[in-house]
Amino acid sequence: MAAADRMMGKPPKTTGPRSGITLHRKDLFDEYYQALDWDMKTGKPSQKKLLELGLEDVAHVLYP
Repeated sequence: MAAADRMMGKPPKTTGPRSGITLHRKDLFDEYYQALDWDMKTGKPSQKKLLELGLEDVAHVLYP
């Protein structure tokens, strides 16, 4: 068993706060991208987020 599998709850732990829980890679990435305000299909930061961060030049390149 790989360490990554164990961290994801494969097999699920039997004790502790994550007992009985298996994490799903796609769900983790979707939540992460949403929290960062990135597009889940393209992997690009949203134009809104780039402008919030003062990265207008990058926004103009990624969103012409």
